Amino acid sequence: MINRRDRSDLQREDLLTLLFAARDAESGARMSNDQLQDEVITILLAGHETTANALDWTLYLLARHPGEAEKLGEELRRELGPALPKVEDLERLLVLERVVRESLRLYPPVWAIGRRAIEDQELGNVRLRRRSIVVVSPWAMQRTERFFPDPEEFEPDRWTPAFQASLPKFAFFPFGGGPRQCIGDGFAWL
Repeated sequence: MINRRDRSDLQREDLLTLLFAARDAESGARMSNDQLQDEVITILLAGHETTANALDWTLYLLARHPGEAEKLGEELRRELGPALPKVEDLERLLVLERVVRESLRLYPPVWAIGRRAIEDQELGNVRLRRRSIVVVSPWAMQRTERFFPDPEEFEPDRWTPAFQASLPKFAFFPFGGGPRQCIGDGFAWL
C-alpha cells in the first residue's frame, strides 16, 4: 500500500498522505518506507483496539452514572441539535471533553508502559543501570490521591482548566509522553 501510494500522483486527504507529508523538524527529511510501515501498523493495530476500549469504558461509566450521562446528553442536544458533530464543534463540547478525560484517567488505553534506560540514572534512591527496563503505569499514577481527590470516583467536573493547570506534567498521561508518546494521541482525542 505504501509503495503503491509512493508511486501514485493521486492526491488524497487521509492519514497516509499526512504521514508522507511529515518532515523531521531538524533535517527536513521524510520518513523512510520502513518507518511509514511501522507507523501505519501502529495506527491500524494499536489504535483500533485502544480506541475501542476507551469508548467502551466511557460508555460503561456513563451507564453507571446516569446523572453524568444526562448532563452530556443536554450538552449534545443544546450544541448540536439533530446534526452530527464536526471537528469545529468539539471546542464547544466541554462536558464531553471532561467525560472523556475522566474516563481515560480511570481506564487509560494502556495500563503500563515500558521503557529502556539509555544511560545510568538515579531515580529517587534507586540506581538504574543503562538498558534497564523501567515500567510506568498511567493506571496507577492517575488513581493516586496525591493528584486526584477521591481517585476511584468518576468525577468529570474535576477537569476544570484550573485543575488541569495544577497537575504536574505526567500525573495524567493516558497516551504516554515524551518522544515516544503515542503517535495516535491527537487522532484518539478526536
